[in-house]
Parts: sequence; C-alpha cells; structure tokens
Amino acid sequence: MRKRLFFAINLDKKSIAALERLVPNVEAPFRNGGTEIRFVPKEEWHVTITFLGDQDDARLTDIIAAAKKVTDEFGPQEAELESAVYGPKQGGHSKMIWAALARESSSRLGELKTFLDDALLDRGVSFSRERRPFSGHVTLARFKGENDDHLMPTLDLPIGIVFEATSIDLMESELGRSGPQYDVIQRFSLSGER
Repeated sequence: MRKRLFFAINLDKKSIAALERLVPNVEAPFRNGGTEIRFVPKEEWHVTITFLGDQDDARLTDIIAAAKKVTDEFGPQEAELESAVYGPKQGGHSKMIWAALARESSSRLGELKTFLDDALLDRGVSFSRERRPFSGHVTLARFKGENDDHLMPTLDLPIGIVFEATSIDLMESELGRSGPQYDVIQRFSLSGER
C-alpha cells in the first residue's frame, strides 16, 4: 500500500492561538470579493520540512530510521513566524499566503532538513529533493484561480510568533474533495545537541 507522506513541524497550541488571532487581519483585504481565496483551517497549519510524495509501506522502516538519526543529532529548535507574505511566485502570480519564518529560523531548520534529506537518500528512500534554499512557512491561504500580483492588496503584516520546535512529525496527507487531511503517523522528539 502507498501513502502520501511528508515531514513537518507542527505548531504548539499557544502558537496556533496567537496565529489564529492574526488571521482576520490577513483576511480583511480580501473580504470585498474579486479574488477567489480559501483560508486554511488551523488544524492544517504546519511547517513542511521534506515532502516525500507517495511511498510504499515497505519504505517506512527506512524513513523512520532516517528520522531517528536526525533526532539524535538535533535538539529543539527555536523558530519565529515573522510576517505574512505572498508565495510562491510563479510567472507573476502568487499561489498562496504564507506566515513566513524569519531568515535565521529558515536557515537553522534548513540545516535539519539537509541532514534529514541526506539520511533518507542514504537509506535509499526516493523523493524529489528541493534544489532551492529552504524557506519555511505555514500556509494560511490558497488562491483558487490566477491573480495579478500588481492588483493584490499589500501584505505588510508582522507576525512575531516565536515557538520551539521540539519534534518532527511524519505525516500522511490524504487528498479529498474538501482538501487534504493530515494525520501524524509518528512523532520524533528532537533530543540531540545541535
């Protein structure tokens, strides 16, 4: 059997509550219509570290072993959700609104991601490795159609939510009519020194 898998850092309850209080400010400029947008429910908020795509159940042993190697190496990581931004830009059209991690946070978690990706590849796990530098974020909204970035409201909303990533979670994504549903398969506590 195949599962659609990814590794993520899930936010703690305090950070989710703080972000939930800010979302109406992000949503306000879009209430007057014109732009088709779907805001993501708080139950789906997370920072994706590595997307593995469809994996056979037989690969789970290697995937779990790679994650345990990471948790032996890396301890809890402080991270900051810095601001609401449009992303990713493709041909002058943004596809989403992100709560973006601060550059330093993305850099630290990028080291963890590189270590995890290397450990997965060393164990023969096949996935599409990202070539660009890691830019951590929580997806707050998705645009339904194409939009012109020049006509979009300016997003200049500082967030400033600092949280501690104490684990990485192996997640399953099941696609449905109302969007994806995410379930934690296994949580790996970060207990190393780095």
